[in-house]
Amino acid sequence: ANSGIGNTDPNTVVPILMECLAPANDTVNRSEVLRALAGLGSDAQMAVPAILPYLQDSNLDVRTAATNALSRIQHAALNQ
Repeated sequence: ANSGIGNTDPNTVVPILMECLAPANDTVNRSEVLRALAGLGSDAQMAVPAILPYLQDSNLDVRTAATNALSRIQHAALNQ
């Protein structure tokens, strides 16, 4: 489930990515962070609460990335 980021420890990477989701960061950054979390699949489960608010973001790209991230995290978790 580590496609896209490499062989890194999710317990280290996911909290850092969650910090990068801060609303102060621009839309492109938030979208990219959400895509990175999606790439981690079930390893990013701890980020789900941080992703949920972005389902209601004013930016369509952010909302789409959040939806995709949640879908990939859940799908990967169900297929373990």
